[in-house]
Amino acid sequence: GAASPLRCGLDFFGPDHVVFASDCPMDPEGGPMFIREGIRSIEDLGLPEEVTRKIYSLNALRLLKFPSPPS
Repeated sequence: GAASPLRCGLDFFGPDHVVFASDCPMDPEGGPMFIREGIRSIEDLGLPEEVTRKIYSLNALRLLKFPSPPS
């Protein structure tokens, strides 16, 4: 959920191999904290729009063999 480890993962694995996920509902708030902090970490990196779209949805769609939405 922190920006530094996320940056490390992106640098090591590449943006085509990272998906958004959380341990929801296992955080102290019962769910929303890990989601909120995960989103904040992604946004704090100032990544290009295409990379954030891959992390938030496109990589998961590809992994699950769903069609990608139109660009």
